[in-house]
Amino acid sequence: SVVNVRNQDEECLKWALLSALHPAIRNAERVSNYVPFAQELNFDGVVFPAKLKDLDKVEKNNNGLSINVFGLDEQKVYPLRLAKSAQEAINLMLLQEGNKTHWVWVRNFGWLCADKTTHHPHTHYCMRCLSGHASAENLDKHLITCGQFN
Repeated sequence: SVVNVRNQDEECLKWALLSALHPAIRNAERVSNYVPFAQELNFDGVVFPAKLKDLDKVEKNNNGLSINVFGLDEQKVYPLRLAKSAQEAINLMLLQEGNKTHWVWVRNFGWLCADKTTHHPHTHYCMRCLSGHASAENLDKHLITCGQFN
């Protein structure tokens, strides 16, 4: 459900985004899959290791890039940051342990939240409230009302 690129530098945000933009067929955790694309994104103004607040700069520097971020606490997934177009955004997870953080790409949100619903893993999720819906049509109906309350 997630791709954890095993980088040795402080640029895990970059590697997580590149893993989402250029999914590897095999060994998705290897940095070497994404090195050819390392200069593709503009991280001007971002000091690594990147913080949650840096994502506004990353989106601004990379026109068209849209990023959601989720956290994990006691096996519970929750939104930390939602892009304006949250349903079409790249989904990342920010893992934290003490003062250390690590970014990973959420490749399949359905698998990540599969235990929340009987429809797993093909459930369609609202990125705002994380409610699961059995069909895209049901999700579309939900999005109309969910967006009105935020």
